[in-house]
Amino acid sequence: MDEAELVIRRSQMGKSARSFVTAGPDALDEQAAGYWLALSGAPSPDLNVAFVDSGDPTVLEHALRVTEGSGFPSLFVLAGACRDSDLGARWQHVGEMPFMIRALQGEDLRLDSRVHQAGVDDFDAVSQLAAEGFGLDRQVADVVA
Repeated sequence: MDEAELVIRRSQMGKSARSFVTAGPDALDEQAAGYWLALSGAPSPDLNVAFVDSGDPTVLEHALRVTEGSGFPSLFVLAGACRDSDLGARWQHVGEMPFMIRALQGEDLRLDSRVHQAGVDDFDAVSQLAAEGFGLDRQVADVVA
């Protein structure tokens, strides 16, 4: 997948994240070229996400200022031209997230045979992945799965 397509997909992620952030009174939802913020105000970093894929330092500075100013525990995701070294010492690198897509209708785009829609038979695997990927207790991961 080329970089232009990735930028489109990343923007779509931001648009879809609005659905879970707009309900709360403290929610902050912002999207522009090169970044999106989906800050719900919940006390969990998994529900407050900032995403920057622009190499423009002013875009990164703005997203950081708004995210830090919110006071919400947040995940700050960098992609594209951004590097974690651009954030400074206040932020801790916690790992990397693979980016996978699958067309829901029409032609599938170069499907990775390792990726498929999870079903009932995949419950244990999905729960285990959620537990490991998000540092959750297995009982909490079972609810997610």
